Amino acid sequence: MEKQHADDPRVLLETLLSGIAERIGHSTYRGCPFLNLATEFPDDSHPGRVVARSNKEELRARLAAILGQIALIINGAYVTGLIARPADLRGDLIDAAMKLLAWNEYTQGAQAKPFSKSRQSKDRRK
Repeated sequence: MEKQHADDPRVLLETLLSGIAERIGHSTYRGCPFLNLATEFPDDSHPGRVVARSNKEELRARLAAILGQIALIINGAYVTGLIARPADLRGDLIDAAMKLLAWNEYTQGAQAKPFSKSRQSKDRRK
């Protein structure tokens, strides 16, 4: 997938998120198996926990070219899929990621610093 869309990060992201949303939408979905592993085996050295951590590190590495924060959105979607069935999970997931991507492009274009907690506090006071 990465090679097929290497020149267009937006298409790569939409393809990745569409696949995730499709898996979450199945009636047999029981959560991300890797997050489930991490939950069931809290010991950091347990082989199941090592596999789960490796999967999430791979996900972050795959997304590094786009935005590392998107991994948080994806994992949030995995959890949301367990407790709520949004009418349009695919649309919500892609919309959230695209807004994050647009914000990143905007701030990079304006040569702004990353949106830190201290900036958030200052911006809320305005």
